[in-house]
Amino acid sequence: MWTVIAAGLVAPGSEARVILYTVLGAAYSAITYSAYRVPVLASIPVALLALNMVRTPDVPTILAGLERERVEDLRRAAERERARIARELQAGAARTVMDAAPDLAREALLRAPLPRRQGP
Repeated sequence: MWTVIAAGLVAPGSEARVILYTVLGAAYSAITYSAYRVPVLASIPVALLALNMVRTPDVPTILAGLERERVEDLRRAAERERARIARELQAGAARTVMDAAPDLAREALLRAPLPRRQGP
């Protein structure tokens, strides 16, 4: 059982769940078929604590990464909104002068970038 726990300590994070299930299977087998049931039962909480302490992610680092992503998403959203408002203002101004100065209106409409399609 302790060999399986040692393997769990050095395994990459994506394999942690498999290691946990293997430890539980090894513990069940040791409890059911071993003459050393009491020591095995006593070592299971220690084993789970050891695996949990090693596998606990660095929460401040994860939170900092999430905060950076949120700030970048907000920046991109504000940029898209500013571009949309600018297009609407330019198109509105072109509509206003459409009858009075069709050449200026046509130039303003052609200068306005077309909106990009948003993904699903």
